[in-house]
Amino acid sequence: MTFFKNKTKVLILILTIILVVLMAISTLPFKNAGVVSDAFGMVITPIQKMVVKVIDSTESFFKYFIDMKNLERKNNELKEEISNLNADLRDMSDLRNENERLRKLLELKERNTGYDYISCEVTSRNFNNWYCILNLDKGLDDGVGLNSVVVTNDGVVGYVYEAGKNWAKVTGIIDSSSSVAAICKRTKDKSVVQGDINLMQNGECLMPYIPKESSIVEGDEIYTSGDGGVYPEGLYIGKVERILSSSDGMTKELVIKTGVPIYDIGHVFVIKK
Repeated sequence: MTFFKNKTKVLILILTIILVVLMAISTLPFKNAGVVSDAFGMVITPIQKMVVKVIDSTESFFKYFIDMKNLERKNNELKEEISNLNADLRDMSDLRNENERLRKLLELKERNTGYDYISCEVTSRNFNNWYCILNLDKGLDDGVGLNSVVVTNDGVVGYVYEAGKNWAKVTGIIDSSSSVAAICKRTKDKSVVQGDINLMQNGECLMPYIPKESSIVEGDEIYTSGDGGVYPEGLYIGKVERILSSSDGMTKELVIKTGVPIYDIGHVFVIKK
């Protein structure tokens, strides 16, 4: 069996050599092709064409995979570049947000001197038709205490009703259980701004018991009066949105649009006691 295998290999080798020699001869510059050369040319020409096609196909095949590999490498490079650019954008956004917080804190300190502020992030919100609760990322260890007043640069947010070591819960000023002693800056009329279940969804509060003869008009600004012991004097609450008559017709009721968009805020300041 080994003998026949070896003979087959030798025969294939001899035929291959003969084929190569004949192909070489066919390329020599004879003036007139003989019968053998002509016959050989007829046989070898299709073989040559087939070999060329196979070579071209092989080159195209490997070129395709080389191009795909280059595209994959370029794609990975672009992905990495985009990732780096996104990281840079996040860093720039963080710096911009931090700069904005510092600017607002400075404005707040200039407007309400004499207070120390604790910067806090709003970690979650709990709103429904009855109450408005904000959760903060700072607590007792940071100087946040019970009944600490919470504000932003736009006005009063509410007060801390519960606090732990590193967290606090805030009752929003629009909460139906909330109330704060208030005063109209222009007319000096005093009353209480309180949450109302019919108004809180619009970010509004009610200021009842305003004398009928009061000259308060829409657009007048309302501030904390300092009465009641929780909210200090002079913090901005909001503006008079509408003026209503009380049910008994003896007084006015003011609808106050709060300065703080409480449903959207993500950062607040707690007045340190």
